[in-house]
Amino acid sequence: SANAINLDTSISGAINPTADQDYFKITTSKAGMLGISLTNLPSNIDACIYLYDSNHNYIGSSYSGGNGNSINFQQELTSAGDYYILAFDWNNDSSSTSPYLLKVKFSTFWIYNYSASPNFISPNSDGQYDTTTITASITASSNWTINIKNSSGAIKRTFTGTGTSISKLWDGKDSAGTVVPDGIYTYTIDATDPETGGSAPQVSGQVTVDNTLPTATITEPASGATVSGTIEIKGIAQDLNFYYWVVYYGQGTAPTQWNYINYSYSAIGPDPGLLANWDTTQLTNGDYCIRLEILDTAGNMQFTTTAIKLYNMNIYNYSASPAI
Repeated sequence: SANAINLDTSISGAINPTADQDYFKITTSKAGMLGISLTNLPSNIDACIYLYDSNHNYIGSSYSGGNGNSINFQQELTSAGDYYILAFDWNNDSSSTSPYLLKVKFSTFWIYNYSASPNFISPNSDGQYDTTTITASITASSNWTINIKNSSGAIKRTFTGTGTSISKLWDGKDSAGTVVPDGIYTYTIDATDPETGGSAPQVSGQVTVDNTLPTATITEPASGATVSGTIEIKGIAQDLNFYYWVVYYGQGTAPTQWNYINYSYSAIGPDPGLLANWDTTQLTNGDYCIRLEILDTAGNMQFTTTAIKLYNMNIYNYSASPAI
């Protein structure tokens, strides 16, 4: 049977004995947003939560992802009624007498459909991924606040407004107008109902700032080398937020047109690796350049070129005379 618990309260429980499954019943008087947190978990418990409606139909679930990890789960409830929460060890093979802490919150005022797009930016004024737009919707008109924090939790930028929708552009700068250092930044959104003073559950997401150019190096063939046949192109193509690399060739010492050789979505480095096997046997002898381009997920592009000379020796106009 399920233990009835009140909303907006915390209770303790234990996954004991092995394969124990704890059932809880909650009742809501209206539709709203349900928030379930399962914390203080023993280090050997790989926790999971299931949520069911009054007819025991599955609604949603959340998995901790590893022993001792907490769960924070949100689910919109479209109607009033009874709901059931099941808490258990994912593999049903561990137990502990140490108590976990279960807290169930319910709100008819919440923030939803929140996102930052794009979530990787390079605010260097090159027109590529210089800004991100943070958007969200709120179930009632409210006073909202966006705080953008660095990895230490320090607030670097704040935006405020009023309404049921949020759309705010962040240019990667702090409150003093200085571009923030590379790193992962967390944005939080809070909303307060101006009539009741009630607060919506805070929501958050992340934006990565990356102004560092990728590493692009061609190590083989050497600059100025004379090559022939099928040659190995080797080099380094890497970045903390790597996306892809492409290798091209162009005819002449300053090509205006580039021809594709190879590409990959896998980084190469820190040691040089094979970028391509380039068959040159069908090309005219002379000066060529090899170009390596790398793009990262924040829109930073780096390239390098190496000049070579192509010389393929061919035997032609061969015959035997007379043939007999």
